[in-house]
Amino acid sequence: MTRQFDKEWYLTSWQVVDNNTTFNITEFLTRIIVGENCIINLPLMPLLGTQLAIAVGGDWATYNTTILCNGKNIMGINDDLVLDVNEPVGLVYQNEERGYVFSKF
Repeated sequence: MTRQFDKEWYLTSWQVVDNNTTFNITEFLTRIIVGENCIINLPLMPLLGTQLAIAVGGDWATYNTTILCNGKNIMGINDDLVLDVNEPVGLVYQNEERGYVFSKF
């Protein structure tokens, strides 16, 4: 089944994660605007193709945001990812070995 493009859904589907907040990823496709000094928890059991788009909502260069891997690899490495540059990040779950890989969104 192919999902028809819905411009209104796309423009309104971003969630805001306020400064100093912990956010748990629970959906297959998650779009978030993340503030400063936040913690993002990746799913414990992601599905193949799970997508995460993270937009800058603060000064990550000064107040880092961290993505906790929850035992899943990010680019083949089982370690958390610290966002310390003011650039958006896209991640897609590829497989158990590679885990999440960077992607455009």
